[in-house]
Amino acid sequence: MVKQKEKAITPKVEGSTEIALPQRGVDIVGLQDVPTSIIPIPFYKLVQPGSTGVTLNNGKEAEVGTIFMRDSKMAVASLEFYLLRAKRQVSNMTRDDGSIARVVRIGVLGVTKDEYSPFIMSVPVSSFSSFGSMVKQLQDKKVVNSWEYSITATTEKIETQKMVQGSPKMVKFYVFNFAVSKDKIDKKVVAALEETYRKLGGSLDRGDDIGNGGTEVDEVAEITERDIDPEEAPY
Repeated sequence: MVKQKEKAITPKVEGSTEIALPQRGVDIVGLQDVPTSIIPIPFYKLVQPGSTGVTLNNGKEAEVGTIFMRDSKMAVASLEFYLLRAKRQVSNMTRDDGSIARVVRIGVLGVTKDEYSPFIMSVPVSSFSSFGSMVKQLQDKKVVNSWEYSITATTEKIETQKMVQGSPKMVKFYVFNFAVSKDKIDKKVVAALEETYRKLGGSLDRGDDIGNGGTEVDEVAEITERDIDPEEAPY
């Protein structure tokens, strides 16, 4: 009898019902039935003009256009990481006038390359083009798992003019740029990342983690004064 080959795990940009994620229990007697995805993961955010909750460990506010790391209270201009999972998220934003705007984002579960520290980060719709280019690069490399190459996230300032209440207004905000590394990472690191994916892959399904990061997306929506229709989003 020929043994059936085990299907490879392939994280992708998906809806919550499109892929069955592994559920790993906490390896402590008495807590085996509690999934490891319940463990809180720090949130990283792209600092926009007017961002709140971005106070550094020296008491100053993080500069706009940097990536703020909530766990260390530090901000960096670029971030090199391994992508474990990405998931499309749709939510509602309540404006100051009480109206509701639908916004769409991509939640990213990653692990930093230098410290091997897991994090969750929201990619706003304004950065979807770069994110899509990154996905295309991974497809061209014919990867099985998204973490076979490291990813570098940098930021870029966007300035555009919009008509607001009949008057021109210069709108400024920041977007992510993503680039895939040239060389494939070591097989041992790939195996370690797969184990991390099995432990934490379900974290993106926790509304609190993604919800805590929703402010960054809301800030972009407010800056651009744009309602995002999920049906028109590229993911």
